Amino acid sequence: MGTDDGNLQVTRDGGKNWVNVSGNIPGLPSNTWCSSVYPGRFEKGTAYATFDGHRNNDITPYVYKTIDYGNTWTSLADENITSHCYKVLEDLVNPDLLFVGTEFGLFISLDGGGYCAQFKGELPNVSVMDMVIHPRDHDLVLGTHGRGVYIIDDIAPLRELTPDVMDEDFIFLEQRSAIPMNVPGYQWPYLDDEFRGNNPISAIPVTYFMKKRHIFGKMSIEVYDQEGKKIAELPSVSRKGVNNTYWQAIMKPPRAPKTEAIPFHMLFAMQGPEYPIGEYTVKVTKGKNVYETNIQVYENPDLPYTAEEKKLRRETVMKGYGLLENLAYLDRRMNDVIEQTTGLSGSTDLKSSAKKKITALNSELEEVKDRLMVRKFGDLRGDAELRENVGFLYGTMIMYPGRPTNSQIRRMNDLYLQFESMEDVVDGIFIKYLDGINSQAVKAGLETVKITTREEFDAEKEK
Repeated sequence: MGTDDGNLQVTRDGGKNWVNVSGNIPGLPSNTWCSSVYPGRFEKGTAYATFDGHRNNDITPYVYKTIDYGNTWTSLADENITSHCYKVLEDLVNPDLLFVGTEFGLFISLDGGGYCAQFKGELPNVSVMDMVIHPRDHDLVLGTHGRGVYIIDDIAPLRELTPDVMDEDFIFLEQRSAIPMNVPGYQWPYLDDEFRGNNPISAIPVTYFMKKRHIFGKMSIEVYDQEGKKIAELPSVSRKGVNNTYWQAIMKPPRAPKTEAIPFHMLFAMQGPEYPIGEYTVKVTKGKNVYETNIQVYENPDLPYTAEEKKLRRETVMKGYGLLENLAYLDRRMNDVIEQTTGLSGSTDLKSSAKKKITALNSELEEVKDRLMVRKFGDLRGDAELRENVGFLYGTMIMYPGRPTNSQIRRMNDLYLQFESMEDVVDGIFIKYLDGINSQAVKAGLETVKITTREEFDAEKEK
């Protein structure tokens, strides 16, 4: 127990007898306020203490450790700490990881106090007067003077920074994975005493340590699914020390037929679905070396739906996702034909009969495109064709994490049938005209019409 007049009392019999050990502390002026005492968690007889003399015009850092119940003390204040201290805290897992709160910021030691370095980031040089480590989430919570409460999310990577780890050129560090939560956003209006803070991050962290900054050669961070398919490339941070990058486990938005007019309905379709829960592989390519680790996509624990309901939602959402992609490819096929045949019709080498076929072909394709999507400016909130109907239905299901309604499921099936019917119409138009046009183009020594394959179309999305 510490006092404001410099005493540091120790009891070993439950409080019956006390011994003042402040005289055993080297370099400590008498009557210096004991600002904190913290018992060690790993070894009996271990304790930490800080003393604050700034009220006596003494800003010397006094930070000490004992391993023998206060009989002897070792100073933990090195030259990096330049001001008086308020609190010293031992980690809950790693006894060599210490946190020191000072008048001018937070200091961290990875070697039990042999060397302390200031933690910067977004934490200013503010008085850190108290600290606590959350035992479940492993967050370091700082109580400051004048700047409120700061939370350093997940100190697990710091626990791993042993000398052996820091001698590695590159190594992944453990970190708490993000778990999707239903978190409300800011509300309006704001009151003068309303609490505001950042919502928990939903992206999955990838944390790693590098002995040296990566300078030469390419460094990339890629995510692969369970089948070994590359699904994302993350920004790489190549500085020395501990680095973080994040993966938002959401698929790319579905492609859809493009026009200058973007109706209101299509605004709902500008988001991709979540990747399924499960394990994914992260590969870091650093020059010629490749490093791998696994990350986990977890399920939102707030969702009250059954496994069958969530499965049905994903199947229906993915059906809408695939349907929009199918519409985009159908539009691409028609655009390929219209663009190339329009170029052919301008050639003087092509017979007039072939040019008439091109005119008829393109006219029929334009009629299909009018049924495929809204193409004109006007009442874009009310206009809707097949693209808009699919986009709106898909988007409303993306926005709701529960089971789709029966009417949504029936509507999706109906829209899929409409697509298949429209695809049959386009295939029939191609059969009706394209062979004859290409035959005439060959005779005239011109390029034939080539249509992008589905494989080529899908490969474009991966770029």
